[in-house]
Amino acid sequence: MDARAAVEMAQNWPFIYVDDDGPADFNNIQAAIDTANDGDTVLVAPGEYLITEPITFKVKAITVRSKAGPEATTIRMSESPSDPDRASVVIFENGEIETSVLEGFTMSGGTGCLWEYPPSPGDFFQAGGGIFCIDSSPKITGCIITENRVKPLNSTQDIGGGVSLVNSSATLIRCIILDNSTFYWGGGIYIFNASPKLTDCIISENSVLHEDGQAGGLLTDGSNDSKPVILNCTISTNSAFHSAGGIQICNDSLPIFRDCIISDNISQGGNGGILCSYGSLTTLTNCLIARNSCVRIGGGIGCGHNAEAIVTNCTITENTAGRHSGGVTSYDKSSITIKNCIVYGNTAPSGSEIGLDYSYYHTPTSMNISYCNIKGGLSAAHIGQGTTLTWEEGNIDAEPLFADPENGDYHLKSQVGRWDPAGEIWIIDELTSPCIDAGDPNSPVADEPEPNGGRINMGAYGGTIEASKSHSL
Repeated sequence: MDARAAVEMAQNWPFIYVDDDGPADFNNIQAAIDTANDGDTVLVAPGEYLITEPITFKVKAITVRSKAGPEATTIRMSESPSDPDRASVVIFENGEIETSVLEGFTMSGGTGCLWEYPPSPGDFFQAGGGIFCIDSSPKITGCIITENRVKPLNSTQDIGGGVSLVNSSATLIRCIILDNSTFYWGGGIYIFNASPKLTDCIISENSVLHEDGQAGGLLTDGSNDSKPVILNCTISTNSAFHSAGGIQICNDSLPIFRDCIISDNISQGGNGGILCSYGSLTTLTNCLIARNSCVRIGGGIGCGHNAEAIVTNCTITENTAGRHSGGVTSYDKSSITIKNCIVYGNTAPSGSEIGLDYSYYHTPTSMNISYCNIKGGLSAAHIGQGTTLTWEEGNIDAEPLFADPENGDYHLKSQVGRWDPAGEIWIIDELTSPCIDAGDPNSPVADEPEPNGGRINMGAYGGTIEASKSHSL
């Protein structure tokens, strides 16, 4: 088909069809994109599409969609790309916005693009194996980004094995970022000076491989212009050698995590679940932080290096640290505020649940706790020299009566009604958790179903539609 005929066909059909081994308008995705006009949909048949150059949208407001979903439709970067410094599977680089939509593909085999790191001119990083998005804000939905391997080539370090978002407000919905790797930073996803929104995504089994590597799952970086919003996402079974098996927040970033699960991440150094660091301010609300582990301190949450974290209505349980602070730690001129939380059943040689460590620079380090259930109470905390633990009103020490922790269900038992996510029904228990109606009286009950006692529950489901019901009227 000559170029003129291709253009005419694209203009006459509601879809531009791509199939690499059957009748279609084109046999490759990029040719279809090059022909498309704003408002068009490129519909791609099942198959594996091997490329030697990245797919690019060229600022077109089009939808590129697979016909049969990501399990049946893969875009794979060749092991011999045309340019090893430009070997991401998909690149958004021309100012695309949410009208540029990528939907329903698996992206594999990418090794990233060379990118100059703005805070350090002359330093180049290899970035974004599956997707590299710079100065653009597309919509990416229902995709699987997997088995991308970014490593330093003509660069000093590497970032974002699966996805790198730079100066971007991209939207990711129902995406799976699985089994990607870097040597140094952000095995799954790297966010720099960006404010993306991730909803219903899974970031799992990603890794950083170097002994100095950090943030196996997700890393945010840049400045206070970096304001990612992470909603109802699962960040699990990621790993790092140096620190932050699951998540690292750094360099003045301001992320918000809500309704997330951060679980089963591993660090061979410190901070198994999430590390908030270097001037950042992290907000965690209605999150479950469970079964993370590290060799040093901060099995669940670590807050260090002049950072701040606000943790509200979270359940922090079954995390492990090799030295101290199995659940939560604050250190090195940092502060963490914990309210309406359950911190119970974590493990460490000292301060199994909470701990504060000394400041390297002899500057204040603090933790403020109110209306929380802390196993062992104040007396069991690890409190290092020169640190301040403020133990406010409303804290208790009582078995929380989780529904089925062995199978990952940390809803609270209730004789009035507990939500069973497996059966998607309300069931009645023989006991009622002491964490029900035990949160801050000034916190709104929000979406808690009636009867709710007019007072918020502690833990990850307090204030939500899955909050356990109350005896109180």
